[in-house]
Amino acid sequence: MQGSPSPQDARAEQDRAAAAVDEAARAASTDKQGQAPSTEQPAPPQAPDLTPATLEAGIVRLAGELREVKQTQPLFVGQTLGIALASYDDGKRAGARGALGSGTYTVEIETLYPTAPGQHVSIRIDQSESQPCALNFDRLAQHLEAAGYKGKRAPQGLDPSMSFSRDLGPLKGFVQLDLDRYTSACIWQINFDLEAKQDGRPED
Repeated sequence: MQGSPSPQDARAEQDRAAAAVDEAARAASTDKQGQAPSTEQPAPPQAPDLTPATLEAGIVRLAGELREVKQTQPLFVGQTLGIALASYDDGKRAGARGALGSGTYTVEIETLYPTAPGQHVSIRIDQSESQPCALNFDRLAQHLEAAGYKGKRAPQGLDPSMSFSRDLGPLKGFVQLDLDRYTSACIWQINFDLEAKQDGRPED
């Protein structure tokens, strides 16, 4: 017959039992909490396919007609680009995504800064490097300059881009063209913004 367990053995057994209870409690708590919220950004609603020429024409129209705050709103931007933009991300954004030749385009409109006039409009182009460039910088830059915009390249060392601006009375309109790299003429993103000028006076 085996003897009674020593006090040390009894204490060790109690510690193991307590540890098992704690582990079970942690597992139950994790199950109740579920998985952590996803940090992945919601995708915009699906939109019709566009050709690069159709998208470029819409961008040129938007840049030429952009003169006041209401023209950064989803309804106006969608009508100008020729696509319907829908609200998503719990109403924080409006946009659309569709095929563009062998790649895709994504339009997103959101408020980046509450004090800024209008909303931020972004058009992104995603395509394989092996495919022909959907939007050519030189051609689009010529259209912007013809509409009265003046261009300024980003300093070397920053992300390769060129910002175009024009005077709109109390506002300034900005169109930024982001390039794949400094040696490329291929645009991967176009941003539209409005900025209020101090005291509403024209700038040099």
